[in-house]
Amino acid sequence: MKFFIYLTLFLVIFQLVQLKPDAAKKHKEKAPKKGKLGPYCDVKSYKHVPFKKSGDAAQSMGDLSRGLALGKLGVTKTTYSYRVHIDGEKGIFYTSCSCFLGFVVNQISPAAFDEIPVDKCVNPPSSRANMWSEYFRNGPAAKKTSKHWVGIQKVIDAKHGDVLSWGFSVDKKTCQIAAGHKDTGHVMFIVNGPKNEPPVRIEGNMAYVWVADGSNLKHMNPYNVGARYSSKAVTNSKQIAFGKLMLGKTTSGSPNSGIGMGVIGLEINKKGIPTGGFMIQKKLVKDAVIGIGRALGK
Repeated sequence: MKFFIYLTLFLVIFQLVQLKPDAAKKHKEKAPKKGKLGPYCDVKSYKHVPFKKSGDAAQSMGDLSRGLALGKLGVTKTTYSYRVHIDGEKGIFYTSCSCFLGFVVNQISPAAFDEIPVDKCVNPPSSRANMWSEYFRNGPAAKKTSKHWVGIQKVIDAKHGDVLSWGFSVDKKTCQIAAGHKDTGHVMFIVNGPKNEPPVRIEGNMAYVWVADGSNLKHMNPYNVGARYSSKAVTNSKQIAFGKLMLGKTTSGSPNSGIGMGVIGLEINKKGIPTGGFMIQKKLVKDAVIGIGRALGK
């Protein structure tokens, strides 16, 4: 008898569960889960942010990336994810660093975006961090044969809207990243600080740079204003705490995941050129290819 009672209860509960609304329908904008499968980044398919360009291409890239990183320009949701979903019209940015940067570059100058090589190890083929750094440090931008980019050697010469990247080599046959590294590097925009501070400050053999990027790490903070921005207003930009704005807490559970602003450090030689060492937090990581590039034209 007990068996039939338990069986009846089980069937009733099962039917009730089946009647619950589909979670996918209730949360259509839920952040894609991380994973090895695509879509990795499909820049050309994403809707643009309502934004009016001003000045040259580099200026516009700086203004657009900085505005988004400060939670302006309609940003509503963000988290760091290799499975990307960007909708500029709705302000949704579930993105990696390279896809956020590619999205902004493509909106301002599609020709400049198309010039950067792509990595076929991801689906769809995309311009990952190491592609940008190599292109600026040793490729056409550095050799001044590029139509849409010019490489910047000295960090002190970098300005608002320039692209900064450090990268590690990837074997094209096996798709293996250089030993000791979990990803291909990091790519970001150099921008004016949140109170329009100059983007670069030099102290000895270190250059400290304000950047706008997509990340899941707190950035180092020699300015003592709070690493990457952290705000209690995680779903809108009405309450911005000076230090780091991050809107991703409601979608990722972490206040430090998604697009935002912060300070990174670059080790430089006596000429002011990056040596290959960088700092996001307190640890100096070496052996990276570091490149800075500036978009040309309007």
